[in-house]
Amino acid sequence: LHFTIRPPWYRTYVAYTGYTVSLGMLLLGLVRWRSKRLRKEKERLERLVEERTEEVRRQAEKLKELDIMKSRFFANISHEFRTPLTLILAPLEKLVRNKQPTVDTAQRSAQLSTKIAEIMYRNASRLLRLINQLLDLSKLEADKLQLETKKGDILRFTKGIVYSFSSLADSKNIDFQVNMPKGAIEAYFDTEKLENILYNILSNAFKFTPEGGKVVFNLIHLPNIASREDQIKIKVSDTGKGIPPSLKERIFERFYQVDDSYTREQEGSGIGLALTKELVDLHRGKISLESNEGKGTVFTIVLPIGESAFVPEESIATTEDDIRLAVQTEDTFIKSKHTGLPQKDPQETEKQLPIILVVEDNPDVRLYIKDTMEPHFEVKEAANGKQGLKMTLAAIPDLVITDLMMPEMDGVELCHMLKHNEITSHIPVVMLTARANVAKRLEGLQTGADDYITKPFNMDELVVRVNNLIEQRKKLRERFGREVTLKPRDVTINDRDEEFLGRAIGIIEENISDSDFTSQSFQRAIGLSRMQLHRKLKSLTGQSTGGFVRLIRLKRAAQLLEQKGGTISEVAYMVGFTDPSYFTKCFKAQFGISPSNYGHDGKESDGRI
Repeated sequence: LHFTIRPPWYRTYVAYTGYTVSLGMLLLGLVRWRSKRLRKEKERLERLVEERTEEVRRQAEKLKELDIMKSRFFANISHEFRTPLTLILAPLEKLVRNKQPTVDTAQRSAQLSTKIAEIMYRNASRLLRLINQLLDLSKLEADKLQLETKKGDILRFTKGIVYSFSSLADSKNIDFQVNMPKGAIEAYFDTEKLENILYNILSNAFKFTPEGGKVVFNLIHLPNIASREDQIKIKVSDTGKGIPPSLKERIFERFYQVDDSYTREQEGSGIGLALTKELVDLHRGKISLESNEGKGTVFTIVLPIGESAFVPEESIATTEDDIRLAVQTEDTFIKSKHTGLPQKDPQETEKQLPIILVVEDNPDVRLYIKDTMEPHFEVKEAANGKQGLKMTLAAIPDLVITDLMMPEMDGVELCHMLKHNEITSHIPVVMLTARANVAKRLEGLQTGADDYITKPFNMDELVVRVNNLIEQRKKLRERFGREVTLKPRDVTINDRDEEFLGRAIGIIEENISDSDFTSQSFQRAIGLSRMQLHRKLKSLTGQSTGGFVRLIRLKRAAQLLEQKGGTISEVAYMVGFTDPSYFTKCFKAQFGISPSNYGHDGKESDGRI
């Protein structure tokens, strides 16, 4: 046997080594476990940071969107305020400054005073309604708006509001159908809040329903004898443009308005439908929306009308006078007619007054401008930009007054269309707007508007500016007829009119020796209708079509005579006259001197008309 002799410390060394290895492995395991825990914790914190960052980003986007919505709201509510203020302040100023009418004008003055009072009352009511909506909204946000229900005939109350929209339907040529049960429906309801609900829903329907469309109002009584929880169901449908599916969810949000590209022509305050939903909820009811884009929209409202639906604190003592019919609002008055007013003096009509087209979606603004300007101008009206463009092409007015924000086509687009059309490019455009910011003013002017007036405007200022623009054109026309050597740009305001006048003169010059070249030949060559060509030439040069052709012939004759281009008879034939004596007569009438004496006073010509 072989025995290995180990020193005494060997066992201690082996034991210590084993403990050390075990401890090392234990520490390594703890380090790995701790590292794994730290890695997981780091990943968790990173995910948490990302989630918080994303949440902060979403909140920031929501706040930004809310800021944009509120900015748009304040811009639009200022627009809503400015229009009624215009129609209150301007008539008031007119009444204050109006002198005592003469006997001959007493009847007309009395009629106009009545109209002015109606306009002011309608727009004061409209202003009050807007302010009340803002106050109701602030009370809702502070949870201070409470129901005040009363017992009464809800059917009678509803009819008073609904039927007041009949005149608005007539003025917009909208088929307005109302379906309600007969008799009476005893109910508990808050008269003020129900009026707001009905007004906002019906106003929205009429706002987005085009001329010739249809609005239907249905009210159904849903009795429940067992539980006494009676309800009424109200459905308001229209044949308007409808609402895209992506926007339906947000239509009842406070301050929210769909994108300008969708409703630019029908901007409002942005609180009507939001307030309606809040009031329906406050009334323990429900409101829903169905819409097909391009076909129309249906709003359905279900309201409880039984006493059990409300707590005692929400009910107040009732008298018959409390259940009043809703007052007629700004859009529901019967449109004022001009019947009964004295007719214009026939001699005044023969003067062919300048034609002004007023393009404005607010009927009161149109009425007020028309009544103010009618003694001095022939005033035509259009309710939106699309109608305005059609009427401008048909009538070729001397000036267009247009609102900036309108349905169908706004004032900026209308101005752009007019200024880029050869037929209408010469027509001065005055733009009215409730948007007072510089950006909107520049947008209007950049499209070619000749003047820009902010609401509320002074009517005297508008009349002065209109007169100035018309007088400016008149002076240019007089200059065209007076001077022999004149370039088209000397009598035009923009490049398109200069191009048109140059083309017109060029066509006549090409045919100047052709005695058979008449106004009809000229009309066919330039490609405009008889009326369009007549109105455009009349506006630019003060001449009818035949008079313009003759004037260009005479101007060319004057230049030829100055340059000793031939005898009087030869010059007459050269410019298309077949009778030298008639040529002499026309020449003397135009220039105040006979052809034989022309060219001996030191005049010079550069050969251009």
